[in-house]
Amino acid sequence: MEITRNSLAVFLTESLVADLSGAAFGKIIAVYGHIDENGSSVRK
Repeated sequence: MEITRNSLAVFLTESLVADLSGAAFGKIIAVYGHIDENGSSVRK
């Protein structure tokens, strides 16, 4: 039973970390996208 509980805990932790990383990555892409848009506007 301990192995099952530990495996489940690890799985949930990794899933949570993956979700947080995905959200952070999406925010980084959005921020850089805005920077690129502003940069091109300034260059014009």
